[in-house]
Amino acid sequence: MDATKRFRRSRRAVALVALSAASAGLLASCSSGEDGPEPEGGELPEGGVTLDFWGWVPGLEDLVAQWNDDNPDVQVAFHRMTGDDGQKVEAAVDAGSGPDVVQLSSHDLPNYVIGGRVQDITDYVGDVEEKFTPASWAQATVDGRVYGIPQGIGPSGTMYREDIFEDNGIEVPATWDEYLDAARALKAADPDVRIANIASSEIGQWVQEVSQAGSTWFDIEDDAWKVSVNAPESIEIAERWQTLLDEDLVTTEQMWTPEYWALLNKGEIATVSYAAWFPLSLAENVSDQAGLWRVAPHADACGVRRAGRLGRRGERRAHGRRAPRSGNGLHQLAQRIR
Repeated sequence: MDATKRFRRSRRAVALVALSAASAGLLASCSSGEDGPEPEGGELPEGGVTLDFWGWVPGLEDLVAQWNDDNPDVQVAFHRMTGDDGQKVEAAVDAGSGPDVVQLSSHDLPNYVIGGRVQDITDYVGDVEEKFTPASWAQATVDGRVYGIPQGIGPSGTMYREDIFEDNGIEVPATWDEYLDAARALKAADPDVRIANIASSEIGQWVQEVSQAGSTWFDIEDDAWKVSVNAPESIEIAERWQTLLDEDLVTTEQMWTPEYWALLNKGEIATVSYAAWFPLSLAENVSDQAGLWRVAPHADACGVRRAGRLGRRGERRAHGRRAPRSGNGLHQLAQRIR
């Protein structure tokens, strides 16, 4: 393909990385292909460029189409990641055939930085930081340098069956004390219903509550890891979960299994507290309950809303709204990826 239409990777270059809880940073790659003519002065080549973008978030095709309509000189070719595609990114980048832009989970970014597979884009995104929470921006940085752009802030909340709460005269809980009371009331009103499901293998359920409590399991102190899985906040959460388990107020099926979806379809789980992408899974797996589910903020200790540093995969997208753009950021990055 003509060099004006697609970048050559004759030296270690970069691809924009989209991190889930998510960011966009640059992937390094190299190629044995021929060098094409390069524009001077950091300008786009005559005829424009096409950037390869790998990602998995639902709806990205629509956003890419919108971008391509508005930016004829910087086109994006999108590849939807499925199966083990995420495991292929590193090898593809090393072989020089990887994408220019890739969506990664935020916890994968440090390994990409250490491996030299992403590029420092700090100089190109200085006007973008204010659009994000400090927590989400921190996940795109390593040692004070920026290697990605958050795709979202990884919001989460409580999805609940409005009909179950209304039929039993129970208020949707706003605090964790109210949550325990509601759990007991639901079980008393209908012995087949539990307020939620706690899965031993679903680490995100725990992490989101640790983040909400203002804590973290690890940090760096004096160039060394500081591990704090037994912080007071984690212990308080563990005690609450133990109460829910001891009093048989929750189910304990592993998430994503047929048994789990069967409980939801039978109306035996009244709430799911998880990331903003989970309603898509509800729509796919509990379709007969369309219109019965509502969303509320997480229960909390004292009315405090926090943005944590350990967000799970999840993006916020407003239906019917155009996606916000960061000025000439992609144009600047396109000039850099050569």
